[in-house]
Amino acid sequence: MRKIGRLCGHLSGILAALLVLLVLPYLHQPSFRLFLEGKKTDTVSSATVLLDAPGGNFYILLNPKLHIDQKKREQWVDFFQGKDVSFIFEDLSCSVARADSAAVDMAKSFQSRLPQNQMKLVLEDTAMLRSRVQAGKYDVVLVSKEFCDAAMNQKQWKGILIPYSKEEEK
Repeated sequence: MRKIGRLCGHLSGILAALLVLLVLPYLHQPSFRLFLEGKKTDTVSSATVLLDAPGGNFYILLNPKLHIDQKKREQWVDFFQGKDVSFIFEDLSCSVARADSAAVDMAKSFQSRLPQNQMKLVLEDTAMLRSRVQAGKYDVVLVSKEFCDAAMNQKQWKGILIPYSKEEEK
């Protein structure tokens, strides 16, 4: 009888240790909170939430010097226009002005539609972003139309301009 008591005590100690080491940290993860809230998660890209695109008009500028392959370039254009595309085997660095909050939200929405770490989001100062665009030293630039009209000189842009528009939901 003593052996059974010791065995039960030993097993309960192991189960308690496993609970503390494995289950409790998971309870503090964002994916568990989303599961409890019933929100949609994407199992392919390690439980990231697919973010809704904000409403408004945006410009996406794709550098043709870095995206030479016509087929991949067309896939990126389709992706940035909101169309469903097959998997693209190419990483991106998306530059967004730190002061353009709508574009930051839009970039995060695009980022959530891609596999993890495929699109790096780079927040830059407005003057630095304008300078990079004029010099052609960027991969992808995303700006809202309002911000572009106020702070960017669109006439000096060199690249493939992709307009994106989504009506705001009421």
